[in-house]
Amino acid sequence: MIPLGCPLEADNSFGPVTNPGCRDGFDFTLLFEQAIFGLVPAVAFLIISPVRLHILAKCDVRIQFNKLRSAKLITIVVFAAIQLALLISWAQNAKPFTYISVASGAINLAVALEILVISWMEDERSVRPSSLLAIYLVLTLLFDIVQTRTLWLSRTGSLIPSLFTASVAAKVTMLLLESLGKQKYLTGTYRDLPPESTSGILNRSFLWWLNRLFHAGFRSLLTVGDLDVLDKPLESAGAAEKARQAWIQRQHPARRFEFPVQMCRALRASLALVVFPRLCLIGFTFAQPFLITSMLNWLDDPSTALNDGYGLIGATILIYLGMALSTLSYNHMLNRFTTIFRGAASSMIYDHALRIPDGALEDRSATITLMTTDIDRIIDCLVTLNECWARTIEVAIGISLLALRMGWVCLMPLIIVILSSLGSTYISKNIGGQQKNWVDAVQQRIAITRSMLADIQTVKRMGLSKTFLHIIQNKRVQETHQMAKYRWSIVWQNMIQNLPWALAPALTFTVYAAQGKELDVSKTLSSLSIITLLTSPASKLLSAVPSTAAATGCFDRIQSFLMVPTGQHHPDTTSITTEETHIHMSDSSGELQPISFLSSGTADPTFPVISMERVNIRPVPSAKIVLRDISIQVPAGNLVIIRGPVGSGKTTLLRAILSQAVCEKGVTTVKIKNPTLCAQIPWIPRGTIREAICGVTATGSVTTHGIDCEWYADVLHTCALLPDLELFPEGDATQIGNGSGNKFSGGQMHRIALARAVYARRKLLLLDDVLSALDRKTKAIIMERLFGGDGLLRRTMSTVVMVTHEIDYLSYADQVLALSDGNLRREEARERTVYQALLPDAAADEGLEESTKSMMKEKAAEISKANDINDLRRATGDSAVYRYYLRYIGWTKAMIFVSFVTINVFASTYGKIWLERWANRGGGQKPLYVTIYFLLAICNTIGNGGYVWAILILISPATARRLHYVVLRTVIRATPQFLSTVDNGSILNRFSQDMTLVESQLPIGVLITVSNLFSSIASAALIATGSEYMAISLPFLIFAVFLLQHVYLKTSRQLRLLDLESRSPLYSHFLDTVEGLATIQAFGWEEDFQNKNSRLLDVTQRTYYMLNCIQRWLNLVLDLIVAAEAIIVVSLAVFLRQKTSVGLLGVSLNSILSFNGSLSSLISGWTQLEISLGSISRVKDFEMEVPSEVTSGKTEPPSDWPDRGAIHVSEVSAQYHPKAIALKSVSLVASPGQKIGICGRTGSGKSSLLSAILGILTITNGSILIDNVDLATLQPERVRERIVTIPQDPFIMVGCTVRLNTDPTGKFPDADIIAALDRVGIWKGVLDDRGGLEAEITNTLSLSRGQQQLLELARAILKIQASNAKILLIDEATSGVDMETDAHVQALLRREPFHSCTALTVAHRVHTLMDHDLVLVLDQGKVIEMDGPGKLAGRKDSIFSSLLNSQAY
Repeated sequence: MIPLGCPLEADNSFGPVTNPGCRDGFDFTLLFEQAIFGLVPAVAFLIISPVRLHILAKCDVRIQFNKLRSAKLITIVVFAAIQLALLISWAQNAKPFTYISVASGAINLAVALEILVISWMEDERSVRPSSLLAIYLVLTLLFDIVQTRTLWLSRTGSLIPSLFTASVAAKVTMLLLESLGKQKYLTGTYRDLPPESTSGILNRSFLWWLNRLFHAGFRSLLTVGDLDVLDKPLESAGAAEKARQAWIQRQHPARRFEFPVQMCRALRASLALVVFPRLCLIGFTFAQPFLITSMLNWLDDPSTALNDGYGLIGATILIYLGMALSTLSYNHMLNRFTTIFRGAASSMIYDHALRIPDGALEDRSATITLMTTDIDRIIDCLVTLNECWARTIEVAIGISLLALRMGWVCLMPLIIVILSSLGSTYISKNIGGQQKNWVDAVQQRIAITRSMLADIQTVKRMGLSKTFLHIIQNKRVQETHQMAKYRWSIVWQNMIQNLPWALAPALTFTVYAAQGKELDVSKTLSSLSIITLLTSPASKLLSAVPSTAAATGCFDRIQSFLMVPTGQHHPDTTSITTEETHIHMSDSSGELQPISFLSSGTADPTFPVISMERVNIRPVPSAKIVLRDISIQVPAGNLVIIRGPVGSGKTTLLRAILSQAVCEKGVTTVKIKNPTLCAQIPWIPRGTIREAICGVTATGSVTTHGIDCEWYADVLHTCALLPDLELFPEGDATQIGNGSGNKFSGGQMHRIALARAVYARRKLLLLDDVLSALDRKTKAIIMERLFGGDGLLRRTMSTVVMVTHEIDYLSYADQVLALSDGNLRREEARERTVYQALLPDAAADEGLEESTKSMMKEKAAEISKANDINDLRRATGDSAVYRYYLRYIGWTKAMIFVSFVTINVFASTYGKIWLERWANRGGGQKPLYVTIYFLLAICNTIGNGGYVWAILILISPATARRLHYVVLRTVIRATPQFLSTVDNGSILNRFSQDMTLVESQLPIGVLITVSNLFSSIASAALIATGSEYMAISLPFLIFAVFLLQHVYLKTSRQLRLLDLESRSPLYSHFLDTVEGLATIQAFGWEEDFQNKNSRLLDVTQRTYYMLNCIQRWLNLVLDLIVAAEAIIVVSLAVFLRQKTSVGLLGVSLNSILSFNGSLSSLISGWTQLEISLGSISRVKDFEMEVPSEVTSGKTEPPSDWPDRGAIHVSEVSAQYHPKAIALKSVSLVASPGQKIGICGRTGSGKSSLLSAILGILTITNGSILIDNVDLATLQPERVRERIVTIPQDPFIMVGCTVRLNTDPTGKFPDADIIAALDRVGIWKGVLDDRGGLEAEITNTLSLSRGQQQLLELARAILKIQASNAKILLIDEATSGVDMETDAHVQALLRREPFHSCTALTVAHRVHTLMDHDLVLVLDQGKVIEMDGPGKLAGRKDSIFSSLLNSQAY
């Protein structure tokens, strides 16, 4: 009962606490409340508000007048009136009052008037509710509630308490109104702001603005468009500009860690925002031991007042709510910093890569690692480094608090942590090397797999399917062995790192008790909480050193990359450039009018626009000089053709003109800026055909208003693209898949790239072997339309330097230059012959077969998208997927894992109960309790190491091997029809991304989920021991967690998949950029591509940021659930004081310390597990749904079949699919050893005939017999293994050794492999000089197309020697090589071991078929001519004769 009539003198003292006789001593004095709770925040508000008003005055009006503003103003006026009434009442000495009451009332009235002004300004000029008003109202409401209680308990009058209560009600109303958003009242562009930007501080403090996202994710499938746009400070362009300016101002020379230092300096404002909430979190965290101590002491002392218990409930609410909000604020501010850092760093890397001269980096594609893995690791490192200062403070506080309770024994946890850290550091010394070996093994397997999938049809044709099954699976086995070695270190490191949590409490209390000191429950359990809070930051602080050291390589790589110069590679040459010149279309006549050069020296058309005098050239700074004493003069308007053998340096010479090669000595002069480049390997970025040609792909879509339609039509006609566009339903709006143009034929890609170069209307064009992929007639058409008497480039007087190995068109050239042995010489141009037999639809024939493939390829994106949708729609906890995964794990291994988890959780849980029992006995029976306590700690450690070993070593590698074999076998056995309709990238994801999930994220997800599930159950049980009624809350707790994961998991899974989906275009754009860097720089598209990168990067930033935001939301909700549990435990202890055990309450409160961590890890692990199970689901579906060409009922051919090589094709009709008929009633008889040539126009069915023999096509009629064995009775792969096939495109496994490329089966000794390579002419002086058989074939090895074809020939020689094959199929094996290489290949094919084989040769250079026994001419899948080549050549009406006569050779 609170005493009445508390004297005013008691409330007029500063206190701060009243005397025991006044309000039971459980209150502050009124003077203290009015001074500290009233005047201090009011004066602070009056000081700060003018600053805010000054800022608002500079802003424009952003909110239209609305009813909400009127409601706010009315409420504030009412509030001001109440303050005036209070002031008048106190001025008239209305009780209760103090000698500062009048002053307090006057200042509060001034505050009310200031609120009126600032509320109007905020509501008119700020897009979000006022943070200043919200903070002031929340703080003062808490203080006013306390003061209201005091006023009512004073019992000296009702006027002042009533007015003050009304004031509190008005403040509550003001706070509610101020918390409402103003989105629907925004004007102009402000309407598009994201919810976070327009949310008030209360909304942001509890992340209510995310509720809309969770609602959308729960009800439907999310898309990137459903996500909010980025907040302005998070946009990558603005952050990148700040970082770029800081980088420019760096020290010279740069320090080692200059990059992170400058980045943090540029983003220091965002980084500074994390400090205050982190300090608050430290304070609330270490308030927990005091709460535990106070609670246990209050419970242990029956004489303490019940009001003190109520105070402890209030303290519990304040501490745990404060921890939840400060944790959220800190993590959210840190999340914003890392998002800004990620965007700025990625943009800087991309922008720099865009300006590095092509060729300056040997492995340009490797720079994508900087934007992905390295930046992610740096962000993790920065988070760890940022935590160091906070953890240092936490360790100091923890040691101090523990020292006050236990003296010098406080050092024991630190000793354990230091020893653990030393052991972990020792183990980590070998982790880096072991991890590198594992990563290298993964990369090698992926490289081989990528090469196989890129040419999977070729692999099947060559009969290498089974070989690759063994090669790749063996690589997988070796990879998992390397993974197991690495993970053994992880197991030991994990055990040692967890020693402090297991051993520190046992060792500390044992040493303390050994000194003869008694253990009491309050001291013991409060000390246990301090040890728990001390151990974690101490361990993480020491582990930050090796983790930071591991990330230094990432800092170094990015900094080294940013230090790569962006200048040109002409150290000893003189480069002269003039203004860029263009050609414009005359408005009146419609004819092309060339504009004269701006430089006076170029007025003369014979004046050289390109001049080199005795220049030495090397491709890259680290390479050898490949061209010596080069002298060249290229007059304006000339066509200069450069020819030479394979690998002679033709492309290097063009790159030197572009300033992309290293020129030494001599003088290089280029008079025209930004020449147009058409590269040897056509590079077309994503977009439509129209955008690719018009050069606007980077900036977005283009309409007909943005292009010169007449010029565009001329270009399409000149480059023979109009017939191709008619084949596509969307014409020139057809989308090009990626930088390599996987939807189009090589010839189409070359012509699109050529059209782009011509459309640009530059005065200088550099064309690098643009005709190689075209058929003969299309080449002639384009050459005539470009360089004939009325050719387009002749009319525009453009200067053209053209590299080619074609000799048919040298007559078009004004100069012919020949490269050989590093020297350049001039040749005489030949006379030109225009062949009248050329038909205008020649180019269209090329697109017929490829358009069919293109339409089939269009399904690839649908399949890939369907995979993602299936992942999203797959039910959480799909039992079929769990059973499938468990089948490959095995029940025995699964039970071993669960047993170790049980041991770990039981030991850690029962250890607390055992300590409580020991403390209850005052620390007696030391031998018994110490022994059991240490045994429990040891079992804790063993269980921890055991379940990590079980999942990472016992289960994961074996499961990964088995599932990989399932996918690989499925692909190898898949039908060619299926493989032609599925995107290779989606299959590669099975081997890369899905296998990574299976071996890494999936087992980790299982580990985290199962261990934290057991731990959460155990913690909940311990918390329930705090009160006998606490068990009632457990069902509600379980329901809350289940509901939470149900809501969170659906949205989280979708966001993670959207994150992966959004990264693909960004990485593809970056890869496209580095692949087409020469073209981008030549066209001057750097700014356009930079803008596109910023847009794509911001899309990934949205998913990245939102993923982190919902993780913060999850942590907040879990923290609030734990806070509710703590409040319930303390409340039950207070209200059921007599029935509550002090020791068990202490155990319960200690368990709360880690309960939120266990719950958070449980849901996070469950989310990771469900997402990772998508890989298992895809493997399961892939195995069941992919059609197999291996069918039952087939026979096994004799071991020596075919022993003669006789081929009999009888009335065969075949198809790719029902709508694409390839062959119609084709018949052919080939005797053993006979050489048969096959020719015809593109799309006539030449390659289809070989495909039918190899089982690639579906035969609908007729039969094929080899040595009297019907191929329909054999497994297709058996047929391919017994036949030697030389494909049109050489099959090269990039990233693999020369030995593996030449002898995939591994059957031959080095001597035989070298002999085969030497025989074809690429050993001495080529491969031998580049590392021999162990050299890896990479992009930097620079094997030319001809050299690759010769390597293919060496592989065929070895296969014939190994299998004594009698049949040889050759599919245009020399179509892409120069005439010299062609002649060399033909000479090799005429000798053994090829000479004794029955050979079917498809050729478009028909003169190579003149020495064959028989020639077969196909057209539209039918045989139209078949006879000896001499006879066919002599017929005037023969198609073979016309093809032969149209070729100059």
